[in-house]
Amino acid sequence: TATGTRPPPRGESSACGALPGTMSTNPSATSEVQGLCNYYARTGYYRHIQTVCNEFLKKKPNGDPALTFWRAFGAMCEGSINEAIRDLESIRRDGELMLPVLVALQHAHKLSKIVDQEEVARLDAQIARDSGRAGERGLFLAAQFAWHAQRLDDAREFLDRLEAVKPSSQPAHTLKCWLDLSSGGAEDLSPEEWDAQGTSRDLEALMGKARHHEALEQYPQALEHLNQVIVAYPWFLPGLAEKAKVLMMAGDWDQAVEAAQRVLGHDARNIEALRISVLFLLSQDAKYAAAQQRIADLLDAVDRHEPKNAALYVSISRPFARIAGRTPGVLKECRKFMERACALQPWNGAFEVERGHQLLLARDLAGANAAYKKASQLDDADTGALLGQVHCQVLQGQFKEASSQLEFMREFQTALDMTADLAFLSALVAARHEGDAFKAVELLDKALEIHMTALRRQPYDVNYFAKLDPDFLVDLSREYLGHVGAEPEVREAGSVEAAALSKALKLLAIVRKHVPGLLEGQLLLARAKFLGHDMDGALHLLAACTRADPTYAPASLLHAQILLRQDNPKAAAGVLEGALAHNFEVSSSVLYHAVRASVLAQDGDLDEALSVLQGAMKLPGVRAEAPPAKGEPPSAHDRCSVYLQLSEVLLRLERTDEAQKAMAEAISTFAGTPQEGRITVANCEILLRKGDVEGALAILRGVGQDNPHYHKAKVMLADLYLKYRNDRRMYCLCHEELARANPSVSSFLALGEAYMHVQEPEKAIDAFEKAQERSPGDASLASRIGRALVSTHDYIRAIEYYIDAVKSDGQMVSLKYELAELYLRLKKLDLAQEVLEQVLDGAGAITGSGAPGPEHRGERHTAELARDVEAWQHLAKVLKEKDQLPAAQEALMRAREVQRRVVAATHAEAPDSLPAEKSRLSTICMHIAQFHAIRRELDDALALYHEALKHDPKSPKALLALARVYLQRGEVDQCQHQCVQLMQIDNDNIEASMMLADLMLRKAEYDAAIYHFEQLLEKEPSHYLALHKLIVLLRHAGRLTEAEPFVQRAKTSHIRASERIGLHVCTGLLARYMNDMPAALRELNHARKDSEWGDLAVTNMIEIYLNPDNLIDWTDDTGEGGVTDDVPADNIAAAERLLRELKPSKKQKTLECLVMIARKGRTDLDSAVSRLLDILQGDQDYVPALVYVSIAHLAQKQTPKARNHLKRVSKMGYQSEYASEFETGWLLLAHIYIQGGKFDLAEELCNRCLGANRSSARAYELLGAVKEKELSYQDAANAYTLAWQLEREAGAAVGYKLAFNLLKAEEWIPAIDVCHKVLKNYPNYPKIREDILDRARMQLRAGPTAGS
Repeated sequence: TATGTRPPPRGESSACGALPGTMSTNPSATSEVQGLCNYYARTGYYRHIQTVCNEFLKKKPNGDPALTFWRAFGAMCEGSINEAIRDLESIRRDGELMLPVLVALQHAHKLSKIVDQEEVARLDAQIARDSGRAGERGLFLAAQFAWHAQRLDDAREFLDRLEAVKPSSQPAHTLKCWLDLSSGGAEDLSPEEWDAQGTSRDLEALMGKARHHEALEQYPQALEHLNQVIVAYPWFLPGLAEKAKVLMMAGDWDQAVEAAQRVLGHDARNIEALRISVLFLLSQDAKYAAAQQRIADLLDAVDRHEPKNAALYVSISRPFARIAGRTPGVLKECRKFMERACALQPWNGAFEVERGHQLLLARDLAGANAAYKKASQLDDADTGALLGQVHCQVLQGQFKEASSQLEFMREFQTALDMTADLAFLSALVAARHEGDAFKAVELLDKALEIHMTALRRQPYDVNYFAKLDPDFLVDLSREYLGHVGAEPEVREAGSVEAAALSKALKLLAIVRKHVPGLLEGQLLLARAKFLGHDMDGALHLLAACTRADPTYAPASLLHAQILLRQDNPKAAAGVLEGALAHNFEVSSSVLYHAVRASVLAQDGDLDEALSVLQGAMKLPGVRAEAPPAKGEPPSAHDRCSVYLQLSEVLLRLERTDEAQKAMAEAISTFAGTPQEGRITVANCEILLRKGDVEGALAILRGVGQDNPHYHKAKVMLADLYLKYRNDRRMYCLCHEELARANPSVSSFLALGEAYMHVQEPEKAIDAFEKAQERSPGDASLASRIGRALVSTHDYIRAIEYYIDAVKSDGQMVSLKYELAELYLRLKKLDLAQEVLEQVLDGAGAITGSGAPGPEHRGERHTAELARDVEAWQHLAKVLKEKDQLPAAQEALMRAREVQRRVVAATHAEAPDSLPAEKSRLSTICMHIAQFHAIRRELDDALALYHEALKHDPKSPKALLALARVYLQRGEVDQCQHQCVQLMQIDNDNIEASMMLADLMLRKAEYDAAIYHFEQLLEKEPSHYLALHKLIVLLRHAGRLTEAEPFVQRAKTSHIRASERIGLHVCTGLLARYMNDMPAALRELNHARKDSEWGDLAVTNMIEIYLNPDNLIDWTDDTGEGGVTDDVPADNIAAAERLLRELKPSKKQKTLECLVMIARKGRTDLDSAVSRLLDILQGDQDYVPALVYVSIAHLAQKQTPKARNHLKRVSKMGYQSEYASEFETGWLLLAHIYIQGGKFDLAEELCNRCLGANRSSARAYELLGAVKEKELSYQDAANAYTLAWQLEREAGAAVGYKLAFNLLKAEEWIPAIDVCHKVLKNYPNYPKIREDILDRARMQLRAGPTAGS
């Protein structure tokens, strides 16, 4: 019989859970032991069972038969049969345990190498005799043993007997549920069945429910039960380990690793926690060195706690080896596990096959072959061993022998089912030995289908990665890509190359989804995207590879290649330098030399490029196919690249003879290989560079239809005709010949695109229709036809085509989207809405039409969801155009909801596209926020802008909008923080600069505010938007005269500057601010019809004609206000005409009301007030409406109402877009306060106005009035002086006030000077002569002191 010794008791923690006592809240020892033993028996940790029992037996001097029984079970399962029998014999006489002990003895004897049949017969007889007398405990323990020994029928029989003894036994009911679950009946077993006997808080029931939900892939429910275990049984550390496993199965790696770390904090050698940690490091994090150390720790843990568990050694090693990326150190550690397993079971051929496979992964072909041969000797029927030997032959280039062996296997073992390995090896032989690409790809498809079918029902647990076998999938992908070619090019739809590339992309996406840490998988996916012309996607993947492992040279080399294709040699050089700094061995790579030479050549350093290429030619395997001393041999593509680059560099150095010699050698070396086509094309390019276009054309014309490179040569020929001869007819003729030679969908598609390229849409439509005849259900072809019709501007025919196409095939949903887009473009809003309601579920409820949407059954693809997002956005545009704002907002909220699903799906399916999808979600959030901002719901707007930045943290639009909201809320520091962030991202952002300038103005930091715009205009004088902002800013800073040089520089910066609309607007605004209204109107009139500047120009012209300032009687001292008679009828008529040119908006409506106020009629005033209050009903904080309604109330002699509105304006946060309205409102309120004797409040409002605009003459005038009322004549004179200067000394009223206060301040001569200036401009103004001039002269004559 098998022998073994019992492990000595140890007082250390176990490998999978803390021993009772280390975390215990001290429940009964029996419950602890039974819970741990059940768990370890289920997971196959048999030495753990013995260790737990020994620890408890140490605490019981008189022993415990139940502990001895389970210790015997652990020894028996571990292979120590004699020891188990001795333990069981020692407790055989125990009355309660007699039945389970007899059953265990019977099982142990049957497991012995030499079975004692007589003893087995005696035990059978005794079991039959004594089982009827067994009590409840004996029957239950016997059932537990039978369950763990995989004797499920015996276990059910014992439970049936127990049910007869005690029908309502809770433990028995739980064990029965476990038996059903172990029998594979998870779907038939109801989750509620576990609680049928009131066992909801029992440890075994909770663990059973968790395992049940896990089997049903209901991970949240499983976690819920495990959390209950962790809380209720804190001593049961396996509960936390199981939680880590379930989190991993749910795909929540971060929390899984966190839970595993918590386990390791209690038990540093916990096997399950270490396994999860290693899986994360290898599969998700690409930390191979850290994983290697963790595997060594795991090996030490298994050696200590499960030294005889061969199956455990294998189950740990297999998944790690397959996700190790063939890293030598990791594979070496994995092989140590296999060596221990093979030493424990030297008769096990399957273990030798696995050891051989791992040696094969390490490219130790001799060792692998020896292991496979040994496995065949142990089990000559093991096909895995035979296939392993064939694999070794293929890798050694022994294709004939491998082919014969595969043929022999197929003939000799006719019953052998096709396996994934057999199909894969057959594909390798078909490609390398037979040269049959089509057959090879078919076999690869078969291998992939078999492999993925076997994986379909595999749960995502620690063994999933072994079944998934990412290394095998990468091998499959590499073979697919081997049939694609090495350069990005247009591939014939349906061709072997196109099919292989498509399969590789899908397969590698699966690998990346499950094992993003497998760098080779990411590299191959990047290469596949590169070959498929997705350069951005490839670069994103390669950057991720480099971040994960900067020493991973292949990623850097491909990265540099792509950057070179994008004409970015400096960036490519930087990538190469980084690769060399992290891994010097890359310098011996042929590809490194080729890429570095390309970088140098593009940078113009031809001599150094030549030196690098000459060095590359000397590397092993370049001139002849000889393997290098270390590493993989260079590919034929890389070798050919060196030859072609050498020829090109020599030609650029005008060393023509040497270039031709290098090309001749290349032609000789690669004749009859797949590289021959590249050489032909390169030869043509050399001829073109020499100016021999005719020679290149002759070579390409000579490529016949039977040549495999005919398609590529013909496309190049077409391009040469168009590029060098501008011969559109021959360009199209080449594509027509391709279509005749191969009348496929792709050929007619290319022909259609060629016609579109030369502006012949009618012929393009004909070609697309021929393609559609060959693929009638292809919506993309119908879309091309529709777009071609739109490009001809034949919109009626395009609409008819879309309608007919949709009627003929209702499944072409994408065409409905395009039809709706076309309707929207043509402003047919009702029709666009109708179509969108047909394709969007729930749109009819939003729009109020009640139109039924489509019925969606089952899960929808991400592409369909993305189309829905676009359609919801189109519907929002339609509804906004129709002024249905609440419905438009609801449509955008639907778009956001669907886009969130798109982002979640993209995160799992295509992580490379995630930034673009998040950016789209950010834009939708911004659009919703704009609706809230319109209604002044600033908190909601703020939340949505923050959400937008969460999805796209560097979005300039979101940062700017958020800054605006903060400014509206008066949170200046937050506003400034957002602007600074935006300027760091976009240093030339005008709006952010302007907002920062506004903030600086509030702090009186004028120089800093103006500096940025001056610097920008120094570089670009014709930047009219910046010039406009600078003029406004200089006006606010009181330095308007400094704007004139910038306007003059803009006028001389361009030969046709006088025709630039932006310049006219800037000149007009400067004239307006300089009080030259006729010049302002002349300049602004040029811009009235402009789409960009028109609204600004017309608005300013209306304000000049009406001048809201002049509608107020600022001289009224009654406190009742009033309207002046200063607005001529011609001005009002002109303003009305201009109003008709503005688009409908709130601003346009308020200006209409201003015109009514200017008419002065009572009816007009009442109507203006009514309309303005309606506007305020929709937006109660709309500043222009508040100010204009106040002017109207003053005209109606209703000063209290005006004051109430103006107080609201004074309490609002300043908004730069309503700067003039804020100023008017503040000053109007100050005027009312002055009439009411509230001089301090009036002065504060004037100073606030001057803080925002130092050029406000009216503010200084009112400030002078305040000082005059306070009898402070000198201060009043100072204020009036500034007001008069800002008016360019053109205002008679201000001049009078200035002269009067100078007289009162006894400044006779200045008073006389002001009077003369006023009388010069206004000779019919006698009042100033009588009141001031004559009195000043009289005082001056009175004595010398008076004139001092």
